[in-house]
Amino acid sequence: MLITQGLESLSWRLWVNTLVMFEVFYLLNSRFLIEPAWHPRVLIGNPYVPPAIVLVIGFQLLYTYAPFMQVAFHSAALDAAAWLRILLIASTVFVVVEIEKGLARRLNRGHLS
Repeated sequence: MLITQGLESLSWRLWVNTLVMFEVFYLLNSRFLIEPAWHPRVLIGNPYVPPAIVLVIGFQLLYTYAPFMQVAFHSAALDAAAWLRILLIASTVFVVVEIEKGLARRLNRGHLS
């Protein structure tokens, strides 16, 4: 029973942190509707975006590592390997949206010529 609860707690922590990181990557990607998002303007175009990302990541770290939060949510810290998996999985939304935007640019060029 304890092993099952531990796995449920781990999967919940992984899911919550992955969902938040999906949102961070999507926020960075959706700064421009059609243009690629790998330009530095993504971070400097809106002065609220970088502090918002820092704040959200800070809250996630608090949720994951603060002892009082671990007690409240019956959880434990994540290791570096878990964070690597979270970032790799969450970054897929960035890649998928960039592909979609590339296709949109190509279709728009085809209609304009």
